[in-house]
Amino acid sequence: LERSNVSLKIREKLLMDQLLHPKIFLDLEVKDIRPLGRVVIQLYTEACPEMVLEFVRTCSENKSELFKLIRIFPGLWLEGEITVKNGVLSKSNFQHEMNMIRHDSGSGILSFAKCYLTHGFPYGLLNFTISFKPMPVLHGERVAFGELIAGHRVMECTQDYGTKHGKVKKEILVVHSRLKAYIDV
Repeated sequence: LERSNVSLKIREKLLMDQLLHPKIFLDLEVKDIRPLGRVVIQLYTEACPEMVLEFVRTCSENKSELFKLIRIFPGLWLEGEITVKNGVLSKSNFQHEMNMIRHDSGSGILSFAKCYLTHGFPYGLLNFTISFKPMPVLHGERVAFGELIAGHRVMECTQDYGTKHGKVKKEILVVHSRLKAYIDV
């Protein structure tokens, strides 16, 4: 009986983790040249539930064409946007937690600018960045809501296609996106 209670608690914890911290993956490709590989991102619902929901919705429907990588600043970050059909995040003051993930904790931090908290995102577009290195200067300036857990080498390769002014040399596409499969609990 005690063993089954422990097993049940482990399953409940795993299920809760899957709900609060979903994982998505994006397969990246240099347009008409070559695949770059897959990145896996863990999202944190507590940091910004509405933003996480939009990422999960887009990936679970495999709407990879809605992702666009618009700027790449080698040594700093990759900037992208998602086209969405609703205006949930175009309103200001959506739920968020500024200190959920620290920008100095490592590379691969997924975030958005805090100015969107007061003004909302432009209707139909969600702007985000993924950092290439720890960036403590961004703490308090951006809302971090996810982190790269696999595909760091792929992210490093994307830097070859950017310039110091952010201009993309070759278009990088998200050719496949999905919500990472849950384990059976």
